[in-house]
Amino acid sequence: MSTSRTLPARKARRLLLLIVALLLLVAAAGYVAGSRAIAPTNREVGPPPAELNAEAITIKDSDGLDVAAWLADPDPAAALIILAHGNRSDRRSLIGRAVMLARAGYAVLLLDLRAHGESPGAHRSFGHGEARSVAAAIGYVRSRWPSRKVGLIGISLGGASAIVAARQARADAYVLEAVYSDLRTAAQNRFAKRLGALGRITADIVLLQVPWRLGFDLDELSMTARIPEIKAPVLMIAGDRD
Repeated sequence: MSTSRTLPARKARRLLLLIVALLLLVAAAGYVAGSRAIAPTNREVGPPPAELNAEAITIKDSDGLDVAAWLADPDPAAALIILAHGNRSDRRSLIGRAVMLARAGYAVLLLDLRAHGESPGAHRSFGHGEARSVAAAIGYVRSRWPSRKVGLIGISLGGASAIVAARQARADAYVLEAVYSDLRTAAQNRFAKRLGALGRITADIVLLQVPWRLGFDLDELSMTARIPEIKAPVLMIAGDRD
């Protein structure tokens, strides 16, 4: 009699231990995935290319961090275009655009976003912290040339950073390429592409870490909510599939 009662109890304990172990495994995997998602991607960028005829400069952001940049300014009377790169990249990815714009008569400023390239930072943050790099670049131009027209081209993360930065510093016109609609949707799409249906669950686990690891709420990175706040011309460029 006691044996028949003990067996179900043992099975229940084993099942409970298995569930706890699986939960811990999922939590650990989510933490590792989150750590990879926010890890800095710093690297040496080197001198500006000869065809750009630019100088290397450093700009301080609102947190006192250095923003590494190249400035090509052949004509101080020309409009200046700030170029902000995508996730895990650096200003070198924008050289082609910068050369094209310079040949068209524009001055260009290419920057490394926070925690990318040669700009320091404890972690990447999907546009939240990187926005301070963009705001610093706009502020630098505004303070040095108060009457100068400033345009901004942002690719993916660079575009999201520009949108978030607009509350602190605004350009006169924007071109935003492949910017995500909101962080939750972007993460779910990215993980689902790699892991299928399990990817959306994994994305939610990773996103749970955002408030306590990065210090902000997901709602702060809703680009669809923030874009209407930009009181300047905005051109959006995106593919038909994310």
